[in-house]
Amino acid sequence: MADFIDFIAKEAGNREVGKKFIELLKKGDPVALKNYFDSIDYTGVSLDDCKTLINNRQNIPNSVETNLKDY
Repeated sequence: MADFIDFIAKEAGNREVGKKFIELLKKGDPVALKNYFDSIDYTGVSLDDCKTLINNRQNIPNSVETNLKDY
């Protein structure tokens, strides 16, 4: 079961996946976010994880301003 750490490690450079992730964070629906993770085989990301991500979304850097691959 892949979790959120696996998602970040594998998908850090995938702009399409990142765009969808940010879109779902902005939407603010933890169930929709969980369904997305499940659909891309990150079934280890729990609904509680999704709630935490959404509740803390203002702390997640804007992908346009920060590209983790540049570090």
